[in-house]
Amino acid sequence: MNAVTALAVALSDHRRAMWEVRDAQLAGKPDERVQELRDESHRTRSGITDPSVRMRLLISDEEVRAAALAATHATYAMRDAANTEALQAARSTALALHDHFVDTAGAHLA
Repeated sequence: MNAVTALAVALSDHRRAMWEVRDAQLAGKPDERVQELRDESHRTRSGITDPSVRMRLLISDEEVRAAALAATHATYAMRDAANTEALQAARSTALALHDHFVDTAGAHLA
């Protein structure tokens, strides 16, 4: 349960950070601000490692593991958004896959 919760929180934190950095880049914010946000996104990405590893070690259910991986990859993919509309779509996809991961893990743990 703790690994699932920790991964869900880490993904939420990183999704927010990815939104902020890519939105700043797309909006042409000053390089210093973009770098600050990029540094934060590196920190939040690093925060995904621990709960992700715990999930892989503690939960052998392939459906839960696949849902966790899909949510993680969708969050990372936000960095590739070509414009604000694509960023919003990527965020929505990442959020939906995050919720799917939580629902799948919850059903497995129940």
